[in-house]
Amino acid sequence: MSADGKSFTFKGIDYGGVNYNVYARVKELPRLPRPRVASDNLAQADGVATQGSTFDDCRITLECAVTAASTTDVETAMGNVVAALATTQEGPGALILDSHPTKQWTARLVSGLNGALALNGEMFTLEFLCTSPWPTATSATTATGSTAGGGTTSL
Repeated sequence: MSADGKSFTFKGIDYGGVNYNVYARVKELPRLPRPRVASDNLAQADGVATQGSTFDDCRITLECAVTAASTTDVETAMGNVVAALATTQEGPGALILDSHPTKQWTARLVSGLNGALALNGEMFTLEFLCTSPWPTATSATTATGSTAGGGTTSL
């Protein structure tokens, strides 16, 4: 069983893979973060004066579930998830959501993992703090079998 296509990749680890089997639903994805606006009341008139040209941080929240055929398999997958996430606190890294495969955010995990048991698995929420509210394009690589001279090779 694999959650491929319904999960996320963080710091190069595909959490939808068979070792993790994390299904993720985007609970919160700010399309436009809250603008930072400073306002001051006008002393001799009604209204305010405003200034600002930047935005607040972006936080992405994922509702996750790990399912498996047995309780032992769920525990194994959850152990793998916890071990992988525990290694991510060395700084921000690329976060790619399967629901938005052409975009990536530079993010850092800012929540713990508190699991809730479900019928065939475990559910939990993860929150990521992005260093910029704006995603960048993911890099795409393809293998075409072409040689440097432009010809193709056959095996």
